[in-house]
Amino acid sequence: MLYVDAALYYNLVTGSPGAYGLVNVNDVLCTSVDPGPGIGIGDGQVNSARCTTATLPSGIDRNTWLFADGVYPTSAGQRLFGNYAFDRIRLRW
Repeated sequence: MLYVDAALYYNLVTGSPGAYGLVNVNDVLCTSVDPGPGIGIGDGQVNSARCTTATLPSGIDRNTWLFADGVYPTSAGQRLFGNYAFDRIRLRW
């Protein structure tokens, strides 16, 4: 068994975003507000499950943002974490 610490990894990324090819680790990329409780963080919060290309801000490279909403990372953030987890497994075995 190998424990991969997601919280540690995302703290490392937010501490030095440029080293990971990111420019924004503080704001959320999606602008889709959920009228109900949505992802469980309260009414009227941004919910990336409702996000479409039409609701993304124009002119922004979504591969340089870490968070899609207040809970979930963007596809770039997920890819970075997946690579990190894979590298940890590969180094262990």
